[in-house]
Amino acid sequence: MGGYWSDVGGATGKVYVVQTSTKVIERCLLMATDPVLDPTCGSGTTATVAEQWGRRWITIDTSRVALALARARIMGARYPFSDFLRIMNTLKSYQDLEVWQRSIELAERVYRLSAKFPAEEKFGLTSQVRRAAASVPANIAEGAEREGTKEFLQFLGIASGSLAETETFLILASRLGLVPEAEIHPALEQAGTVGRMLNGLKRSLRSKV
Repeated sequence: MGGYWSDVGGATGKVYVVQTSTKVIERCLLMATDPVLDPTCGSGTTATVAEQWGRRWITIDTSRVALALARARIMGARYPFSDFLRIMNTLKSYQDLEVWQRSIELAERVYRLSAKFPAEEKFGLTSQVRRAAASVPANIAEGAEREGTKEFLQFLGIASGSLAETETFLILASRLGLVPEAEIHPALEQAGTVGRMLNGLKRSLRSKV
């Protein structure tokens, strides 16, 4: 994702010595594949949070003690829908959503990058890629402010479509030589990160519908 997460730290009120902050795991799950692969089981925080969010998960550890600890923690945990609502309700606005923050940064990058396109593309690729990139955070924001989860999912789906458009226009710009590939590649990587976050959020929301 880039940047420094200054608002997270180590786990507070630890029950286990090797225990990760749940806030860190929650944020990482938005970027993770499905199923979530946890190569170091530890105290089972990743598996616990993934289970709570309705995500499939695989955990691995060379220690039977760690696996037994994680098993006991998961089996003894509760996963009410209210916990998911609590996470969402801590957001003061759509601007607190990590995926919105990353998508608005992508839109800004695309605007600056497309400014280097030839003048004859002003009403062509320049306009198209800018409109598509701006649509991603705009739809996330609109969906987040809607009342129901189904509506939020609908707008996240539109955002994903706009993201795919953005990537396609960037690839086309690179193939046409409008800007060097070295400048397009970071934008595509950033778009990939946003896409993974969108998919993670959609999976979590679908499990609660």
